[in-house]
Amino acid sequence: MELHIVHNETTIAPSEQETITGELESMDRIALKLYRRKVHRDLVRELNEDKNKHCGRPGLGFTMDDRQRVKGPDFKIVRTVLKRVMLDDAHSGSLNKGEAAKELGCSRRTIDRALQRPHLYELPEEL
Repeated sequence: MELHIVHNETTIAPSEQETITGELESMDRIALKLYRRKVHRDLVRELNEDKNKHCGRPGLGFTMDDRQRVKGPDFKIVRTVLKRVMLDDAHSGSLNKGEAAKELGCSRRTIDRALQRPHLYELPEEL
């Protein structure tokens, strides 16, 4: 699509008004889509510049402060429970994911996701 706008004293004939109105409405829709894409790209770029900035719901044990992920008041509890899940069954005090989810009041899937990001919880990759 190519658009050339030239300001002059052009008069639109009544027979062309419907066609031109349709084209202008189409351009409005396209402009809105382009604007949304730009906003999305800008947000992604901003988030990539600062890995600590987070969009969406904060992870288990975290809160949000001005779109910054910060440790919440229960971070140490969450970290301890996750560490216990990482222990193998031979260690006393180990928990399975279901028990950990029940203890923290979340789903097993939330525990899985937290364990996939041990760096956030200052945990070693493996125990």
